Amino acid sequence: MERMLLRRFDWLGAVRVFGHTGNERYVAPGQVVVAALPHIHQEGVFYQPLLDPGQVLRMEEYLQELTSPFARIVVRNPTYEYVWVKCRLMIEGEEVGATLKRLHEDILSYLCPWFRGQAQMAMNLPPFKRSELLSYVQSRPYVKFVTGFSVVRMYTDDEGRYHLQDSARDEDGPDEILPAYPWSILIPLAGNRVEIIHEPAYHPPEVSSLEDLVIGSNLVLSDDVQPAEDLPTGSPGPVSPEPEAPVEYRFVLKL
Repeated sequence: MERMLLRRFDWLGAVRVFGHTGNERYVAPGQVVVAALPHIHQEGVFYQPLLDPGQVLRMEEYLQELTSPFARIVVRNPTYEYVWVKCRLMIEGEEVGATLKRLHEDILSYLCPWFRGQAQMAMNLPPFKRSELLSYVQSRPYVKFVTGFSVVRMYTDDEGRYHLQDSARDEDGPDEILPAYPWSILIPLAGNRVEIIHEPAYHPPEVSSLEDLVIGSNLVLSDDVQPAEDLPTGSPGPVSPEPEAPVEYRFVLKL
């Protein structure tokens, strides 16, 4: 089905098909979820490639003509999940602004190699490991020392609720940073919280607070912000997955 769609629609850059088998938490019996994104045409500036409503409708109508009338076809955009890096950094030289910009671009290249010419990789990448991302940052030629390193993952469900999971809450927990859904794509959030230090002293990772989540003008906390640990985790599909038990907050993300 994936190759058939790529041949039929020349504006498609990547397609993945998810059936119920193997995805029981996310896809209902008799349903087929098709996640897709269009070709990338602006490789110079990162953005989130998304199907427009007309493209989604054309794909669904085409697939309904070819499949059983009992099959329920859902075409959707991938779920973009944001990866936010927090650390303290000793750098080579004194150009702090340029160095932090370069760090963000390097993290972008690490997490999103698909953005420059290989869109089909976007939903086929294995989960990355926190330790491997740390090693990658440490290997940058402008980095002298890294400490207090942690990774925060944020995503939204189809009900508009954002969820947050912070590796600093459990340093001895799983090393892999796992996405919430099979059709998720992990991307870096602009504005990584990096503190410049001048001595190579160890600092433990710091758990994110609500104040940490105010990243320039990107994040606006609502007036009634409360930890939402008891909120059910929503699912973009018809079947709600079991809660992952991350710490969650109600907020609005401006991107």
